[in-house]
Amino acid sequence: MACNRKAWWVEFVNICKQLIESSEISPDQIKGIGISGIGICVLPIDNRGKPLRPAILYGIDTRATKEIAELEEKLGREEIFRLGATHLSSSASGPKILWLKNNEPDVFEKARWFLNSHSYIVYRLTHKATVDIYTACGYAPLMDVENRTWSAAAADCIVPIQKLPELAWSSDVVGNVTAEAADITGLKEGTPVIAGCIDAAAEALLKYIWFVIL
Repeated sequence: MACNRKAWWVEFVNICKQLIESSEISPDQIKGIGISGIGICVLPIDNRGKPLRPAILYGIDTRATKEIAELEEKLGREEIFRLGATHLSSSASGPKILWLKNNEPDVFEKARWFLNSHSYIVYRLTHKATVDIYTACGYAPLMDVENRTWSAAAADCIVPIQKLPELAWSSDVVGNVTAEAADITGLKEGTPVIAGCIDAAAEALLKYIWFVIL
């Protein structure tokens, strides 16, 4: 199952314009931007930021079954669990990236970055390829969760590390709104943008905040 990646940016732009218009808040008053998006998925983009194919979604897309078996054979189930504190499943992004390598080699070779939904929006806003550490854990087995870094050993089996986005905490400022993005969205150029997180993490945070307020 794939997702039309164009909808993400188009809808984000529409939301920005609607909120600015309906809230009567000036873009100058917006102190920072945080993005959340649909959980673990894979979107390859080229060196100009152009998506190379529709995004491959999370656990509902089971195309990488053979790649899971391949990685378990090469790395071992115990080592995979040691790296990511989880066994591989259809939700993991690592096998999906390997599937692209095995089945769509032209896309794989042209890809400059392998992003997910919210990191793609962050990229469109800032031209910075980043991913928050929480979401990066979904790139299993590529993420070494104990050391909070990409695993060179796992990357050797899947994808060059330089094609993976820079790691950051969700609240870290990873860039600023570019002049191009400001012109398209109505946001102010230079507005700080944080790394953000996937939808489930954002929902958990909102529920916690709501619980504290009540």
